[in-house]
Amino acid sequence: MPEHPDFSLVGKVILQCGGSGLLGRALVSALSGAGATVVVASRTPQAGTVAAGASGAIETEPVDIESESSLHALRDRILARHARIDGLVFNVVNRAMRGFGDNLAAWQASMATNSTGFFA
Repeated sequence: MPEHPDFSLVGKVILQCGGSGLLGRALVSALSGAGATVVVASRTPQAGTVAAGASGAIETEPVDIESESSLHALRDRILARHARIDGLVFNVVNRAMRGFGDNLAAWQASMATNSTGFFA
């Protein structure tokens, strides 16, 4: 039973990219608390399991958000297990840039995660 009966995700499969930070853990807990099966994809997939008190199922999967083939493989694994993905939470950020004086490599690293990863 969802923690908030007026908002139910029971029977839904939600893919959440990024779940190890403060916001990520809270999102996993809230989605799971609404009854969803939450698949947490991360460079360090065990980090997503720290959403204590969650009532729905939590699964973890490895992914390299900067690799289109890794993202496609993640999608394929989830579809093989659940036959669908009902929602996506893209909670990934790369803070490679520290200021306007940073070089192009820092910009590209930031964009590869923050923009390209979402698009792929």
